[in-house]
Amino acid sequence: MHVKFELGDLVIKNKNEDNAYVVVFVDKNRKYQIMQVMPLIRVSMIETVSENEIKLSAKEGSLCYELVMALIMREREKRGWTEKPDFLFEIEFNKNPRTSNINNDLSVVRYDRIGNIDECLDALNDLRLLHKRFGDEVYLQLYEVVEKRLKELV
Repeated sequence: MHVKFELGDLVIKNKNEDNAYVVVFVDKNRKYQIMQVMPLIRVSMIETVSENEIKLSAKEGSLCYELVMALIMREREKRGWTEKPDFLFEIEFNKNPRTSNINNDLSVVRYDRIGNIDECLDALNDLRLLHKRFGDEVYLQLYEVVEKRLKELV
């Protein structure tokens, strides 16, 4: 299988060149999961796009890629976001899921890959309760991810 984009490549959407994304997963049907890296947001949601919806901005490892990533990390640090960006966890995990440095943390839930409808419904309930309890906007964003996954499963 020849893929146009690879894990870690920086891409932009054909319809919105203002935002930059990084490819975090490539499936066998040439569907790509991407996460927004610019403009900066603290928690980036995973989107699934087809090959014809995006175009290459920089290949991973290229000088342009390294400059953009350095800029992103510097800006995150200026904002006080010292934790490792979520998109880097995704890339690392998907490059080698068995030996990644995530330590196979079972507390990491991949809401976009929930396996069945019952698990989606449980996750929706849990996220609603977490948002009600803690008021964090992230739970609403994850709720939307689970709703999308539920629609895919139905």
